[in-house]
Amino acid sequence: MPSFEHHGARIYYEEFGQGFPILTFAPAGLQSVIDVWSQPSAPINPTTEFADKFRVIAMDQRNAGGQSRAPITAQDGRDSYTADHIALLDHLRIDRCHLYGQCIGGSFILNLIKHQPERVQSAVLAQPIGRAGPMAAGRPARFNSWAETLKDHPEATPQVLDAFCQNLYTAGFVYCVDRAFVAKVQTPCPSWPATTKPIPTRFPRSSQSCSRTANSSRSGRAARRSLRQKPASRSSYRSTLRPGRSTALFQGFRDRPIPPQVTRLHPIAFARPL
Repeated sequence: MPSFEHHGARIYYEEFGQGFPILTFAPAGLQSVIDVWSQPSAPINPTTEFADKFRVIAMDQRNAGGQSRAPITAQDGRDSYTADHIALLDHLRIDRCHLYGQCIGGSFILNLIKHQPERVQSAVLAQPIGRAGPMAAGRPARFNSWAETLKDHPEATPQVLDAFCQNLYTAGFVYCVDRAFVAKVQTPCPSWPATTKPIPTRFPRSSQSCSRTANSSRSGRAARRSLRQKPASRSSYRSTLRPGRSTALFQGFRDRPIPPQVTRLHPIAFARPL
């Protein structure tokens, strides 16, 4: 089984297909593992959809319930995961790659762009996580669900887990970079479900609003009208996202129209790093 070790962590990964590399980050929060790509929570599976043209790399995140494992400390945070991602690229001797991530994968992508932008050819963020406003008191329910799955981690005391949780979520927005940074990431091209027409420059601010829009069967025109009628739900993404066409989403990533299953994801953005 392909794995490697770095700084006390053992990281498991798998490869599919051949060609220019795509490093992928599965959804499911802190339980992001390769197997999630084949589950209903991932409407598109890059290990099968992209492997005919690309070298697709998938990985189990550390302590996610898969085969990657690392000690848990009070100093851990988003950068701990990014260190794993960079170490994986180093291990595979990949200087530059595409990135595709869903859910927590969006934060992984932006943090990798923050630390080593020269290694990112392009990126697709599907349903990225984030938060508007202050952090609620206590740990998020999903963090607690993950903590309950931990096995053989005596070092993960309640105090350590509290510190780890704060490191992960205190920052807000996308949890790893601020709005000013994201606004400087060049050429985002958002995709709207079921349309190839230019889409709004603003997206719903709350995750609840995003979910309603994502699951809607309305046309792009109706969705745009809905946003205009509900200005309170708009965010300040104007400086971050530019209108574009969904067929441009994979420009430089795949020179054919975006697969129909991808258009069901929202929000989703194509970006070239600084």
